[in-house]
Amino acid sequence: LESAIAKQPLASEALIEISREFITNAIKHGKATEVSLKVSRVSELVVSIKVVDNGQGIQPGAKPGFGSKLLSELSLSWNQSRQADSTVSNAEIVLGQES
Repeated sequence: LESAIAKQPLASEALIEISREFITNAIKHGKATEVSLKVSRVSELVVSIKVVDNGQGIQPGAKPGFGSKLLSELSLSWNQSRQADSTVSNAEIVLGQES
């Protein structure tokens, strides 16, 4: 997967920016002290990004901002949810085809 992503500059940049946004939000807004990141291949052309943190999660009534717009523009889909005492953020991006 690392090799495939390295050959796709746009996918690589999207992966970095989405990961950065999820992790920054976890720390800045969620006050997380622990964050994990997992990148996996869903299919030949789709990569999944999953961030799990121990922060307080999305505040009720929070309005979407620049970060939400960025995530929507860079990913096929994204979402955030609470699972037990963790916030889980997921996104999928297009890997593209090797030329």
